[in-house]
Amino acid sequence: MVMTSKKVSKGRLRSLLEGDVDKKQLNLIRKIRGEYLGEATEVENQLSNVIAIHFFPGYPFDKTHHDQYRLLESTILGHRSFTFSAKADALQYILKQSHPDLYEKYKGTLAKLRKVIEHRNVLAHGYFVQELPLPDLLKTQLNRPEQVMVETFSKGEVVSHFLTLKDARVKLKEAKDVSDSLGRLWAEIRKQAEEALPN
Repeated sequence: MVMTSKKVSKGRLRSLLEGDVDKKQLNLIRKIRGEYLGEATEVENQLSNVIAIHFFPGYPFDKTHHDQYRLLESTILGHRSFTFSAKADALQYILKQSHPDLYEKYKGTLAKLRKVIEHRNVLAHGYFVQELPLPDLLKTQLNRPEQVMVETFSKGEVVSHFLTLKDARVKLKEAKDVSDSLGRLWAEIRKQAEEALPN
């Protein structure tokens, strides 16, 4: 993904968003956004599962803590103020404090998780723009017709993100890899907890 940054007024951005919609471009936007947000949701669910298994390692096989697990899930992990980023922070803290060996082993996954969250936020909250601010970006658009431009706001500036279908597939695979890695982490935390139980 290519990023550029420049000041553009919100009025100019709105004018870029108005007008006829190119159906091919719109379908590409829907495909890229829909597939990635779906996978990002799976990553967030896996993240919640890893946090929950730390506190209730026997669940879902041991129903003793079913009510407490559901309470954690509904009041904390599922609460709107406990964001995707906050969950990543919580997992990092849990691993550093309680599972330092796993923290070292999954440090790369945590870094990739941050990138998944960042990209998810761009796609979820950014504006998809069909026309490029001409003329300086026209050549880029003509050379890469199967791309979309997403604009986000950061510190009073518009940041443009260019994403091709190939880029989107790479990002989607990276998100799936993070989800798989979190699944393995879940199993390792659960195994450590079982081994720590008295016989």
